[in-house]
Amino acid sequence: MPIKFENAPAPSFEELITNMTNINADPNDHSSHMPHKVFIISIEDVLSGKRLTEAEHVAWRYVFRGDDQSSHVAEVSVDAANDSHTFHHINHGRHVDGFIKLIEQINDHTYAHKNSIVLEKEYEVSLLRIPRCYVMAVWFKGADHEHEFLVPLAPVHSNFEAGRHYEPDEFMDLLEVTAREMTANPAVVQHDVIDEAVGEATAVSEDDLTRLLGIDARTAAILNEMGLSRFADVAQADPGQLMEILAEAGSEYRFDDPEILLEQAKLAAGGDWRKLRGFQAMLRRRYGLNE
Repeated sequence: MPIKFENAPAPSFEELITNMTNINADPNDHSSHMPHKVFIISIEDVLSGKRLTEAEHVAWRYVFRGDDQSSHVAEVSVDAANDSHTFHHINHGRHVDGFIKLIEQINDHTYAHKNSIVLEKEYEVSLLRIPRCYVMAVWFKGADHEHEFLVPLAPVHSNFEAGRHYEPDEFMDLLEVTAREMTANPAVVQHDVIDEAVGEATAVSEDDLTRLLGIDARTAAILNEMGLSRFADVAQADPGQLMEILAEAGSEYRFDDPEILLEQAKLAAGGDWRKLRGFQAMLRRRYGLNE
């Protein structure tokens, strides 16, 4: 099953190389970084019956090898209204690893052999996010034909099976069921989803996440919606997953290292407020932030 990666628009690639140092900056060939589009569907759109054709294109994403030799992605957001491109974030973690593994399986036909319908066809790759349903999937769309399918990445809501091939109608019908469950009982369902990622049961009681530097009321609400309502939840989150959640929801969180947030959460979870205040004072000096 051939995978087709097209060059991203020039303004997007230029924004990428302006903000990155370890990128192969060939303006005529972006293929080594697997450029692919990022789409989002909101939970409200799902509940209103919208389908894949109405997903919003919000970014271009690029794959690269980090200094630690692990796979990372860099994302450049797209503002369709004025055709602007803005460097957004760098990310790594389970979703990124799952994406790379899936592409490798397809390249060596491991995945395609299980799904003979796609073996001899050519597909373009995109990423689809439905943040409040805790679903992220690789979206394969026919490059010269109409067939398409989606493969969820782990960790994913328990209604979905990570790595499974879903036809569009099946995927969207299941997504609508998931959206209704999340809306009807967000506290229980969302905590269960996060539990799958961190491997530990969590209580539903909430802490004031705005006590963490870099988390305002809006960002705290985003984290709460995704099941991270306690300091301990944030402290135990996968760094890449945490950044992915915030990026998906459009957060303004801009520290260059997710460990900064994790360290604050650990101190708060342990009730070490004096050490937390000292750590935050250091951060304010480092980043030039006001008290």
